[in-house]
Amino acid sequence: MMLTRRSAGRRPKITFTADFHELVHGDLIPGPCRFRYDPFRIIPQYDYANPQPIKYHVRFHPSGGEWEQEGTCPPGVLKPYLLDVAGQGFMLESSFPMPNGCEELEFWFSYVDSKGQTLWDSAGGSNYRLRFPTHDLALERAQIGTPPNSAVDKLEVELTSLGVVQSVTLRSRLTQPAGQPRKETELVKSSAPGGRTAWITPDGGIDVPFGSTAVFDLVYTVSGRKFTDDNEGTWYLAERVITPHK
Repeated sequence: MMLTRRSAGRRPKITFTADFHELVHGDLIPGPCRFRYDPFRIIPQYDYANPQPIKYHVRFHPSGGEWEQEGTCPPGVLKPYLLDVAGQGFMLESSFPMPNGCEELEFWFSYVDSKGQTLWDSAGGSNYRLRFPTHDLALERAQIGTPPNSAVDKLEVELTSLGVVQSVTLRSRLTQPAGQPRKETELVKSSAPGGRTAWITPDGGIDVPFGSTAVFDLVYTVSGRKFTDDNEGTWYLAERVITPHK
């Protein structure tokens, strides 16, 4: 119950917000993948009254296949006071077919403005690379317990991943008192069946104050790129277990 993953089994959806965040929701399931794009990311103010089409580009990895489509804003929709950085304002919506065997998505967007200039939304030319944590990582255990004869508790986390995952960092913080700093801990890797990799907190767990509770998220790397599993922004709550003293 503590490790319920909000995305598990849900259709995939990706949101590109006006403040340049890329939000991944759902699971890596073949079929239609919805995405929402805020046109304020790329359309200049001088085109707000009569915007030109935005071209969407998606590349599927590892196959290298591509999908393209255009999205158009109706005239008069892009009013500056309607901008919502969190993606709750006017958004362009579309969907593309997620192919079998897809592990990672690459996005970029282009716009030819009314002056004939081509503008790009492409992470500075490197493009946006997105993965689905529910596919890459499997959380096995996250708990806080009191070891025998210890004055502190231990936070222990275990998970497995696809073999392509190169590193996993646990980012944890205490829930009380408010404003506690976040602690980063590199998880220790070992081999797991089926070509997977196992990851665990080092040294028997992370010291936390006696009786405390903690939440965490995970940052992992694939091909040198960092991806975050924060349970769709809600983090994970470590379960408290009672360890009987002898």
